[in-house]
Order: sequence, then structure tokens, then C-alpha cells
Amino acid sequence: FTLTRGTTAQDVTMSGTQLMELYALSKREQAKKHILTGGIRVAGQDGKTGDVYNYQVTQEQLDHMLGELTPEQKQVVDRMQAYLSGDVAGWGNEVTMEMYLYKAFTEKTYWPIKSDTDYKRTKEQDGSVMYNALLNASWTKAVVDKPSNPITIGDAIETFAGHVSDMATYSGLAMPVDDLLKWYNYQSRDENGRADFNGSVKKEIRRTIGAVGTQYIQRLMDDLNGMGRRSYESDLIGKAISNYKRAAIMAKLRVVIQQPTAILRASALIDPKYFSGMTRGIGKNAIAEMQEHSGLAWWKSNGNYEIGTGASMKSIITGMQDTAREAIGEKLGAPAGMADDLGWACIWQAVKRETEAEHPNIEVGGEAYWNIVRSRIEDVCLRTQVVDTVLTRSQLMRSKSQLMKSVTAFMSEPTKNYNLIRNAVSDMAGLPASGLIADTELKKRPWQHWYKLPGCVYEAKDSGRAQGRRKRSIRIPSR
Repeated sequence: FTLTRGTTAQDVTMSGTQLMELYALSKREQAKKHILTGGIRVAGQDGKTGDVYNYQVTQEQLDHMLGELTPEQKQVVDRMQAYLSGDVAGWGNEVTMEMYLYKAFTEKTYWPIKSDTDYKRTKEQDGSVMYNALLNASWTKAVVDKPSNPITIGDAIETFAGHVSDMATYSGLAMPVDDLLKWYNYQSRDENGRADFNGSVKKEIRRTIGAVGTQYIQRLMDDLNGMGRRSYESDLIGKAISNYKRAAIMAKLRVVIQQPTAILRASALIDPKYFSGMTRGIGKNAIAEMQEHSGLAWWKSNGNYEIGTGASMKSIITGMQDTAREAIGEKLGAPAGMADDLGWACIWQAVKRETEAEHPNIEVGGEAYWNIVRSRIEDVCLRTQVVDTVLTRSQLMRSKSQLMKSVTAFMSEPTKNYNLIRNAVSDMAGLPASGLIADTELKKRPWQHWYKLPGCVYEAKDSGRAQGRRKRSIRIPSR
């Protein structure tokens, strides 16, 4: 296409998905004002920088570019835009109705606007906004009356997937994070408004745990808001670590054989008798049933989100890998993924047997039945299985430092084993329970942990150096 940059005509190349994004933006009144007033910048694809220049666009040029789209492409955009304006906006409106008593997301043809960052004012980072970044995201703000900044035209599928992910996070975490921040900042005061000498939550955390306690809460809030502070190491190091992890697990028989052994840890919370005959009925149907009723199991099956081996949101939506490398990685990692799914399916079957035995009056296959099974397996797996989420990572694994990432590579399983044996020994010795896995069920069957002792001690030797001082968990009441 020929567009104008200043007074010079320039040839501009746009992909089909970028034209689809331009079409979606042209249907939103606010975005169209940006396009016709401030112009556009074409973003790069496949990791490339893209065009650094901005181009003016007239209505005639806009119509010409959009005329290159097929009816099928426009139909896809229309459906994506309807989903963002309807279902996805509804997720956000549930939050704003609960917190502010009004619906904030009401546009009929919504599509995210990405202003060119070179035209946005740089401000000093406000720490309070960082810790509550979810409630202060750009798409929660009111639009300006007379927009004039150029906007960036990217990949429509990536923009769609990114906004769905952002709104799902907003829906699930915005209110809990806001409550967490209020709890963390709580101070008791006397009748004159003066702060109580010992009435600060932060002060009590620091008194009982030390500075590491406040650091833990603050880093957790950073991660929940998606605002983890980046380190300044070269991206080359991060790519090297990612490549190392891929090479370590792809097409390795040892990894495939090792995956189902994670079932043994689940016996810490589930009576072993429910695992008898656990291989009966294990197959694609059991895995599909588990992933249908458990979001955690579905998440696990799609890989770890930050080690460079999992599926991207875009590939999950489209069913296609972005690059040949992703496609090859998908094939090479399939055996280990299937073994992992089979291991979890065995736990799923055990939980179903346990539920049927302990709740004989509940109709099998009914809504109440699935609610109990789902709640139970997610509790067991979060306590005993390796799941890569923000909430299940140790403090060291939350670090954005490439050095820490290299030190803690593949340390999730040893850390989980270490925590299990540590809490079992503490319970047997009558010490105060600590950590997230302390439970009365562990006290009932502490002997089940002793067969893990040799492996746990060996792995703890390697991972213990990275654990730092012993931490205690603080349970925060739900909303």
C-alpha cells in the first residue's frame, strides 16, 4: 500500500492479520479517530522490530486497504470483536459492579487500542499503582475526547488472545489483589486517629518473620499484577536457558518414564487404597473428562507458561503453532506430555473413588459430584504436583533474574518433594506446621513419606542452597 509519511509517499507492507486488526479498529469509533487523525505504525512480526515510522491515513486509503480482506476474514474479526464486547466485557463488568456498582465495559464494537509508545508520556513509576496494576490497566481508563496519537497495528489474533488473557486475569485476580493490598496496608488507630504502636500488618510481619516476609508479599503482588520487575541481563541468557530446558526434556525417555512417578506424592493426601486398579479406565476418555471438569488439569496439559516449552494462547486458540520450531517442539514433547496426563488421570480416578466412598448420598455425575471432585483434585495437585503458576512458585522461582532462573531450572519437583518431607518430619516431631502443605492428613499417615526420604534428601541437597532461610506462609482470607 502507498501511504504518506510527512510529505513523502511510502510503500507499506501489511500482513493479512494486520489488515484484520485495522478492520477491527476501524469499527470502533475511538480507534478510527486515532487512525484518521494520528495515523498508524505497522508493528513487526515473528520477533522483528517492524516499521518505526508513522503514516497518515485518509478515509479513501483506509477503504482501499480494508477492501483487500476476504468476507471470511471480516467474519472472523466480527466474531472476535463480538466476543470481546460481549462475554469478555461481561467478565470485567462483574468486577466493576462488585467494587464500584457500575458497568465499565459497555462498548458495542470494542477492540484494544495500542497507542504508539513513542508518543506516550513517560512518568515516574508509582509503587501503589504497580501493586494494583490490574485495576489501573490502560483498558480500564476512560477514553480521551480528541485522540491524536498514532496507534500501532499488530496481529489481530495476538491482540485478541492477549486481551482475553488480560480480562480473565482481571476477572479472577483484581478483587483479591485489591483486598490483599488493603490488608497489607492496614493500620489500627485510636479514637484520635493516631496510629496504634503495634497496629500495623507490615510491622507484625516484619516482627515475626523479618524483612523476607514483606519482600515475599510485595513480590507476590508484583507477579499477580503481571508487573514483575525485570532484570538487566541480556536476552541472550534467557534464550540460552530456554534452549537448555527444551533440550533437556524433548524426546527424552527418562523424562517420559519419570512423569507418572509423581502419583506417589499424591498418596500423601489420598489413601492408597483408592489407587488400587488405578490403570483401569485410564485413557483418552479419562483425560478428556478430567480436563473438561478441571481447569487446573487443562492448564497443566498445555505446558508451563514461562519456561519456553508450553503452548501460547494464540496457538491454543488457532490450533496452529506460530513457527516450525514450535511445531517440532510440540511433536518432541508429546510423549512426556501424554505420560504427565496419564499420571494426573490416575489421580483423577482415585479422587473419584474417594468421593464416591465418602459421599455415598451424592449422585455420581451430578453437578455437586463434579464440584467435590474438582475441588479435591485441584487441592491435591496444588499440594503435591508440579504446576507452573504464579501462586505455586517458590520465592526464588519468582525472581526475574536470569541468574536465579538458571539456578532454579527444573527445581520445582525437588522443591515440592523437599516441602513434603519437611512438613511430614515437622508434624511427626510435633513442631509448628509451616508452609502450604501442612495438613492434618499428613499427620494421620506420616509413614507414607519415609519411602521418599532418600530421594528427597538427595534433591534437597541440590535445591537447599537456593531455598534461603526458612519461610512461613501467611494465609489470607478470601474475599
